[in-house]
Amino acid sequence: MNLMAIEGVGQSLPAMDSLRPSGTLGVNFATLLIDGAQTTDRAILAAQDTARSFAAGENIAPHQVMLALEESRQAFQLALQVRNKLVEAYQELTRMQL
Repeated sequence: MNLMAIEGVGQSLPAMDSLRPSGTLGVNFATLLIDGAQTTDRAILAAQDTARSFAAGENIAPHQVMLALEESRQAFQLALQVRNKLVEAYQELTRMQL
């Protein structure tokens, strides 16, 4: 699926510009998804590094390890819920009769 092909859908509606908060540049949906996935990946990698360092005997407090693991778990759960909503929306679109 080419996400760039649906990028200009809202451009034909002049009222959409009035709904956009001031100071925002035209951030598209694909960019938001990619940024979210990269943020989730960074949180998971940071938690792995923290846990690995703690297991290797470095001077890291146990609560820092737990905080990093919980942050990565919550980031992953958020990404999973967004994915589920996207799949649900796609399935709803495919069920629509034209």
